[in-house]
Amino acid sequence: MRMKVDPQKADAHFCIYWLRSPLMRKCVYRAMKGTNPNIQKINQQTVLGFPFPTSLTVRKQQEVVSYLDALQSEVDHLTYQDSEADEALGNLLPRTVTLAFSQ
Repeated sequence: MRMKVDPQKADAHFCIYWLRSPLMRKCVYRAMKGTNPNIQKINQQTVLGFPFPTSLTVRKQQEVVSYLDALQSEVDHLTYQDSEADEALGNLLPRTVTLAFSQ
């Protein structure tokens, strides 16, 4: 579904974060229709009726987006470091076994 966001009223990236929030996930889940669990439907009018924090200025929304983007960047970095450490530990055991039995 494509929806246009009026940049005078809302930041498009904020809207994406808002739609991904736990509150909105519950709203979307309740509004979905369809008998196949893999293919659910929701219409644009329903989405437009969802709650939105209209008290936040566009500037404040942009600040929230910057903060969440920075957090996501940190999570990505930590995930990368974790995978690197996991790989290093995975390589350590075979080397240890080789050293233990080569003497």
